[in-house]
Amino acid sequence: MKFRSAWSTCALMMGATLALSAAAQNAPAGGGGGGGRANPAEQAIEYRKALFTVLARNWAPIAGVMQGRAEYNAAAVAKNADRVAMLAGIVGEVFPETSKDGNTKAKPEAWTDKAGFAKAVKDMEDSSAALAALVKKDNTNSAAFKAAATKVADSCKGCHDGYRAK
Repeated sequence: MKFRSAWSTCALMMGATLALSAAAQNAPAGGGGGGGRANPAEQAIEYRKALFTVLARNWAPIAGVMQGRAEYNAAAVAKNADRVAMLAGIVGEVFPETSKDGNTKAKPEAWTDKAGFAKAVKDMEDSSAALAALVKKDNTNSAAFKAAATKVADSCKGCHDGYRAK
């Protein structure tokens, strides 16, 4: 049963990721704009927003535990930590050059400070992978969990502070 649940979750997430990716990358014929369909820049921005929405919704239960607003549920924390780690691996791909202008909160520095932005993304990838690995070994509301989750939160804050407009 546990395997089937993990497989279903994985399949659902991969399907959603592929659908979002296809929507963001497939520009309408003729350059877009016609028939209410978004142009490639708008599609890329919408894909980025969708990724961050899914990421935030999967991070929220962990943040709730950290802030004392939610009880620690080992299965939910493990599931959400795995999802956050998987989604963090996509973040670096959702900032194509074409998406720097438009309805976005991304600051120009996401494109002009490539090294700094890459480091911020890598910090998020590494910290979220470490959290997911930790909860596989010690799935308790321990000091180690809190420290690992704080590193993820700090990586999010660092990126928001430097590369996202308020």
